[in-house]
Amino acid sequence: MLPALVAQIEATIRTCRAANPFLPVHLIVPNHVLGTLLARSLFADTGYLAIHVELPHEFAWSIAARECLAAGLLPVTIGNIRGLPS
Repeated sequence: MLPALVAQIEATIRTCRAANPFLPVHLIVPNHVLGTLLARSLFADTGYLAIHVELPHEFAWSIAARECLAAGLLPVTIGNIRGLPS
């Protein structure tokens, strides 16, 4: 993982959490590979709390889930979108 990128993301998270160290942070990534690498690299020496590394559709569901479930809507898997069995 690029150390400069990780350091910049960590600095941004520290800035956002200056007033509230437990503030939830959602880090949106374009693919699972980058998400996995970042999740393993961020704050590697101390660990972290309430930092969610997510894909865009996962983040969208986290926002809309309550209303969608109340309306009877469920998330659709990628296999179902492409017409493949899930």
